[in-house]
Amino acid sequence: MSDKDLPWLIVWRYLSEAIKDDEGTAPGARPSNRSNRFEVANKINALLSSDPKNAGPFWSASPNAAYPYIPQKRPSQPFQSAQGYLIEPLRLTDLRARSGSPFRLFGTASVGSQSLTGVGRLHELRSDPQLAAVSAVWPFETSWAMKAKWVPQHISIVHAEIYASIKEPKPDAVKDRGQVIAMWEWARDLDEQNLLWCEFCRPIEVEPGSKEDIAIQLTEGWILGASPTIRNQ
Repeated sequence: MSDKDLPWLIVWRYLSEAIKDDEGTAPGARPSNRSNRFEVANKINALLSSDPKNAGPFWSASPNAAYPYIPQKRPSQPFQSAQGYLIEPLRLTDLRARSGSPFRLFGTASVGSQSLTGVGRLHELRSDPQLAAVSAVWPFETSWAMKAKWVPQHISIVHAEIYASIKEPKPDAVKDRGQVIAMWEWARDLDEQNLLWCEFCRPIEVEPGSKEDIAIQLTEGWILGASPTIRNQ
């Protein structure tokens, strides 16, 4: 299997090409924060669903518009696709982090909308000509950390999903910004102690070589900070 055929990379590339973020924003103007994520989710659901009455896995669209393949209520879990696959409501790492549904598009904890727009943006960063040669995605392209020098010398940027709620956010008018600051300070302090690499090690609950281990490294990924890790490997 070539790199271009990797399951996670196929998804990332598709979303990067399909999602149009900040639609209608003029050059130099404040971002509109509008996107076509509902249209993309509707198309994905149409491809995966047997008919509109049994649509999924994405659910809960904006009440301002109707999408035939996006139900307002969560579909039966796990979702049965038209191709015969069962799509679980949460990733293995979501279960550990007690995360919200990665398929909910609107309302409280609309992680689905964040995923669709965020993954597309991540792909742009990972494939940017100035970053592609010096960055890697954890754990898809790095595996688990086994020692302090766990990435090649030419890699200076590691892209990782972070569970920001493991740290109390710093006082800030914008809570999300306060969480980012708290996580940055946490990572900086660990880096100064040469302990940050430990956070990229194998989670304690994951058995080496197990189906869970393989799924995480090849298709699902992991959330940094979602679980204690094995520090002595």
